[in-house]
Amino acid sequence: MPLNLVLSNVEVESFPKLEARIRAGGGQILSWEGSENLFVLLDQASLPADETLALVGDGADVALLQAARLATAAIGSSSFAGLDHRWETEAEACRWLDAQLQLDTCAWPIATVGGLVFRPDGRALFIRTAKWSGTWGVPGGKIDRGEKHLDAFRREIREETGLEVEDVRFCLVQDAISEPQFHRDRHFLLLNYVAQAVLPVVVKLNHESLESGWFSLEEAWGLDLNRPTRHLVEQLRQESTMDTQVRS
Repeated sequence: MPLNLVLSNVEVESFPKLEARIRAGGGQILSWEGSENLFVLLDQASLPADETLALVGDGADVALLQAARLATAAIGSSSFAGLDHRWETEAEACRWLDAQLQLDTCAWPIATVGGLVFRPDGRALFIRTAKWSGTWGVPGGKIDRGEKHLDAFRREIREETGLEVEDVRFCLVQDAISEPQFHRDRHFLLLNYVAQAVLPVVVKLNHESLESGWFSLEEAWGLDLNRPTRHLVEQLRQESTMDTQVRS
């Protein structure tokens, strides 16, 4: 899978090593300074949003780039709010890019974290994403090298929903091998958790999500859930039934 790059008020000559890696991987590089229609530009170049990274040089562009469902990033000391990635140096950005490009040739399962975050009223947050064919699922993502799994879970929840969590509990582990609902052929090892949202609960979705909603487990059962999420919900419903029986 090539990764494409949109330069938003950034000169391509500023990061020659990153440019070289993008081109070597078969990706395209486009420049956008805000005067052209971004959506038309992406369509004309046939750049899929989930295979394109926007490198930002002006914080005012972040919201529009994310509205086009692009991941946003900056290199160097910047105070831009809402970025998906921020690297101090070009070398850090290149290491991240190398890791992404290796996923297509990865000969081992990719470890990920994800799970359900609950409000005080007992409803949990579900998100709907394009990468899971528009089905409903849970926030989460890959564990970074050198990152502990619980730290990864808290980071992914923060990045994808804007929420902080507490009372995190491991729930189950799942294999997701070549899932037909996922947009790429991958073998994931899914570590699933449940947690409580830290008040105040204000959801801020990133570029990956189409929409979100708070549902009880019973309500969620009626949603178009992706397979791993349905298995997680089923497990939690069974736990809830067992707790009720024990208390009675």
